[in-house]
Amino acid sequence: TILHKDIQFDMVRVGIGLYGLHPSKLTIPRIDLQPVMSVRGRVTRVIYPAVGDGVSYGMTWRVPRNNIQVATVPIGYADGLARCLSNRMDVLTRGDRVRQVGNICMDQFMIAVDTAGTHANKPAHEIRHGDVVTLIGKDGDQEITADEMADLRETINYEVVCNFGARLDKVYI
Repeated sequence: TILHKDIQFDMVRVGIGLYGLHPSKLTIPRIDLQPVMSVRGRVTRVIYPAVGDGVSYGMTWRVPRNNIQVATVPIGYADGLARCLSNRMDVLTRGDRVRQVGNICMDQFMIAVDTAGTHANKPAHEIRHGDVVTLIGKDGDQEITADEMADLRETINYEVVCNFGARLDKVYI
C-alpha cells in the first residue's frame, strides 16, 4: 500500500515498517522510516594475543601484528547472529567501526582492534571489559543497519531482525 495510493484505505498492514525498516528499496523515496531496533552486547573478555595466534574455533583468523587486542562479546548464532558473517562483519564500539574476527560461536563472537592505530581497523583506544558493542544501530556518528547485515548475508532485513531471539535481553524505550 505504500506504493499504490489507489488502495490506501483506513487500515494498514505495517509489516517491517514497525521496525522502521523499508520492505524494499522502492519505498525509500515514498515514506520516511527511521530504524527503531538496536542490537548491543558488552565486552566480557579482553586479551592481547601473540602474533600468529588463532582466534575462535578453526582459527580462521590469526593475529597479524603486535598491538592487536581481541575482545569477546557474548552473542552468538544461538542468539540469531548468523555464523556466515564470520570474518565478514563489522561492529561499533566507542564510535568506531571494528572487524569481527574468527568464527562466530554459539554463544559469543570476537572483535579485533589495532590499539596502535596503524591499520584501517584503527581505533587508537583500548577496548575494556564492559564496553558496549553495537551489532545493529548507532554509536557516535557511525551506524550499522539491518539492511547492511542483510546484504552481507544475502537475505532480507526481515530475516535479520526476526533472527535475534529470546536469549537476548530486550529493553523497550
